[in-house]
Amino acid sequence: MQSIALQLRALQFLAHRAHNECNGLTFFQEHDFLGGLYKSYEDHYDDVIERIIGLEKEVINISQINKEAVEMSSVNSGSKDCGVFFKVILKGEEDLCKLIKAAMPKATDGTQNLLQAIADNSEKTQYKIKKRLAII
Repeated sequence: MQSIALQLRALQFLAHRAHNECNGLTFFQEHDFLGGLYKSYEDHYDDVIERIIGLEKEVINISQINKEAVEMSSVNSGSKDCGVFFKVILKGEEDLCKLIKAAMPKATDGTQNLLQAIADNSEKTQYKIKKRLAII
């Protein structure tokens, strides 16, 4: 579950950075979309962290997760092109779904429900990003 939390935190930081830095002809639409995206990642991250703290016996180091998430989200630090940000976010979303799938067999029923909701959200986001990138 910690790997899911880390992925969500990195996506949150990346989407927030994209929200602030991307520019171009579609800035207004993408600025709004990215604003909603980083808030969604933040909410999912919080839910996963609380689930880990409440149900798992493993020790969680929030500072370490934040440190690693900052490093992960620093990819593509030179570009302000929204398309480049969307490609990186799309890959992160795909990786998130893989992490969720791997965690499902060991999860409680409630945690499976939480993870399925996050995966459902991710698949919708992937669809929207693919449409934006016109790769479908």
